[in-house]
Amino acid sequence: LFVSSHIGAVPYRSASSARSCGAVRVLMAAVATVVLMQRRKGNLRAKPDRVSEERLKAFEKSLEEMRKLKVVLKKYDTNRSNKLEEDQVKKLLTDINQGQQPSETELRFIMKLCDSKCNNNAIDLSELKTAIESWKSYLHHKDKIQASLEQFDKS
Repeated sequence: LFVSSHIGAVPYRSASSARSCGAVRVLMAAVATVVLMQRRKGNLRAKPDRVSEERLKAFEKSLEEMRKLKVVLKKYDTNRSNKLEEDQVKKLLTDINQGQQPSETELRFIMKLCDSKCNNNAIDLSELKTAIESWKSYLHHKDKIQASLEQFDKS
């Protein structure tokens, strides 16, 4: 995989050589941020046939989303490991649920569901958005899920 920009190509050989699973995304975001900043300064001109205005806006939106996720990670990552362990995820889910802690089953469900990229028993930056969205969706549909289980689960 090669990440290229106006400053050259950066080889990335294997996922195992990266510090975390999200290292490639972070590298690509960093390169893209430099390119975007240079374009804003007028040092780099976008070729009109290559990058549309909508695409640039969508990219800026995704960069802003990444910045927000980094703030969340930094807030809950109390041991500065660049990932959220179970107790830290529990605190995050509790805060999202207005102070009500998730059950152990709910916590294990979110951990298992969202720790799919690295499979390291923790949630890193590349998995954080999925964890937050999954928890919010679960909370929104929790009553319907429970009613369905009561109706159809005969075990």
